[in-house]
Amino acid sequence: MSNNLKNQTTQELLAQQRQQFENYQKEQASKTKKRWLWGCGGCLIVFIILSIILLGFVGAFFYKGNKEIEKLNATNQVTTAKQPHDSHANTGQNNSSTEQNNASTEQNNALKKAKIYSDNFYMSKKGIYDILTSDYGDKFPADVAQYAIDHLQADYKKNALKKAESYFKDQNMSKNEIYDQLVSQYGEMFTEEEAQYAIEHLE
Repeated sequence: MSNNLKNQTTQELLAQQRQQFENYQKEQASKTKKRWLWGCGGCLIVFIILSIILLGFVGAFFYKGNKEIEKLNATNQVTTAKQPHDSHANTGQNNSSTEQNNASTEQNNALKKAKIYSDNFYMSKKGIYDILTSDYGDKFPADVAQYAIDHLQADYKKNALKKAESYFKDQNMSKNEIYDQLVSQYGEMFTEEEAQYAIEHLE
């Protein structure tokens, strides 16, 4: 059980991550739909258009992130294969940089998932926490997800900038619109400081 995540094949992990992220996006889209319907009954058509754009945006992230996920799992498999030949003195060097020696297996699993969401999908801290705990995502307990967030080494300003660049270049959005999307509770859920940094450095 302690090696459950490491022993997954690349294909299994990719399929799992894809399904979880798609389910989470559907949940977010559902929240967005309720907001539009209640706040602006005549904006249903606009919502449908935005939903189509969002699906295309998620697809682009998966295409970009798949190779990185494959690389991460290939590294884990090589490390696992080498362990029987390594001395105990080198055990610490073989551990993933996302693993904590005093953490439970589930906590380390959550931390690995959080790193993937940050490094490949450029998500905010709140966004990562939500997908880790969501019934449409990874379904980790709240305390396990919080452990992952607390121990994740992520540059959220950089993540916000990556998101902003995608909206700016791929979807031709204005800076004001991008800012609103970055801080929205129905969008990316970055902090105002992180979103402002992204806008200021957007080229």
